Amino acid sequence: MSWATRGRSSVNPVLAASDLPYGLPDFSSISDDDFLPAYDVALANHLSEVDAIATSTEPPSFDNTLGALEAAGRDLARANGIFFNLEGPDSNPARAKIAQVLAVKLTEHGNAIAMNQQLFARIANLYDHRADLGLSVAQMRVLEQRYRDAVRAGAALDEAGQAQMREISGRLATLTTDFGQHLLDDTNTSAVHFADAVELDGLSSSEIAAAARAATDAGRDGYLVALELPTSQSTVAKLTDPIARQRIFDASTTRCARGNEFDTRAMIIEIVTLRARRANLLGYDSHAEYVIAEETAPTPAAVADLLAELGAAAMTAGKAELARLTERAGHPLAAADVTFYLAADQKARAAEADSPVDIDEFENFCELDTVLHDGVFAAAGRLYGLSFTERDDLAGYHPDVRVWEVFRNGTGIGLFLGDFYARPSKRGGAWMNNIVDQSNQLGTAPIIVNVLNLTKPEPGEPCLLSLDQLTTLFHEFGHAIHGLLSNVEYASQSGTSVPRDFVEFPSQVNEMWALHPDVVGG
Repeated sequence: MSWATRGRSSVNPVLAASDLPYGLPDFSSISDDDFLPAYDVALANHLSEVDAIATSTEPPSFDNTLGALEAAGRDLARANGIFFNLEGPDSNPARAKIAQVLAVKLTEHGNAIAMNQQLFARIANLYDHRADLGLSVAQMRVLEQRYRDAVRAGAALDEAGQAQMREISGRLATLTTDFGQHLLDDTNTSAVHFADAVELDGLSSSEIAAAARAATDAGRDGYLVALELPTSQSTVAKLTDPIARQRIFDASTTRCARGNEFDTRAMIIEIVTLRARRANLLGYDSHAEYVIAEETAPTPAAVADLLAELGAAAMTAGKAELARLTERAGHPLAAADVTFYLAADQKARAAEADSPVDIDEFENFCELDTVLHDGVFAAAGRLYGLSFTERDDLAGYHPDVRVWEVFRNGTGIGLFLGDFYARPSKRGGAWMNNIVDQSNQLGTAPIIVNVLNLTKPEPGEPCLLSLDQLTTLFHEFGHAIHGLLSNVEYASQSGTSVPRDFVEFPSQVNEMWALHPDVVGG
């Protein structure tokens, strides 16, 4: 039922200003039927705002052009902050269809703005005279980024070139959206079924219970082991039965390549071809060159040289490691066996070195709430003066989502949402996202989300993290810190809105504290 037929106010709930702390959306008031009508309004409003900027009779200035563009599109930003924080971690058939529609709508909308020649002329005029405008560093960044984004979207091409760009970008938007949905669907359908718990020897009792629950939820007897996003599966490191390991490994490596309705191989070829066409149309030799132009690395050749150097060293170390694992196993290893024997080798080497640390025993201390409060939050407090108060009175977009208010030196600066448990509706992996961007211009504080895919424990049981999961939690919280401590004028520069290969710097730094003695020891 849509908002218009629910007897609510005339304002679509997706677009309605929230009276909750920090503008947290009232997710309970929003139906999937509300989204497309909300986007129709938001897109039209944004185009109207942009048209007013583009057709202004005043000479272009930073404030009346770039500053105005930064302030425009608030309805659209609100809709995006809500929908795309639902569609990734809590998809359903309705949201998947909406995402497909929006892939085209949003691409066409972006093209209409980027290729608005009156608007581009104003931006280009400012860009050409940027050295004489007395802009701040932040303003110069906005100007240069807006100009480059427009050029990379095709604004400087002739009419025929722009038509090609519209065609390419529209098709790429559809393909990449479909690819993500195919991956989620095939990951769910590739879950591996086991009839007997004996086949799952090596997994913990909570992991076996979770597999039994997954089978029950799917209407099956026995046990269902869900796949994780990476090709490597954490269960393969624990299962003692080589046949069970091989089944899970095969299921993982054949996702989206099984010849079923979720096969993405032809899709990938088309994506690669279209990306190459786009790059050539814009004057780049390759898609790699097109991407690198906006990153901190200088050239594709520099990246290739670094990867070659790393690859050579990795291959040398890998061959030595494989030889050691093979010797320990006493037989040649299949690909599905390597992770298992690597874990066994690490434990054996620690024992042989008389290490005081037992990896399995250490994981028993890595309970999710303990890691959050005594590890992640405590480290952020000591490093940045942050403190976290859980707000049970505030609800996220799913019952599993938890909400914390974040304070710095006693002053509230935003909200942090934690969505930690795996579910069939959530795409794999781990990530950080913004529901609301911090901006001094707009007077908005950040609302940040961390999403993980931990196995949800049985009621009353602890959620124990492996070392990899512990590191991932600290990693993603590094991104969250990047967003929470944002203090910028313009929303387009908020938090992680930096060159893509710099985004990972704060998260890599935060990983350092996961096993730091001052954190582990309290």
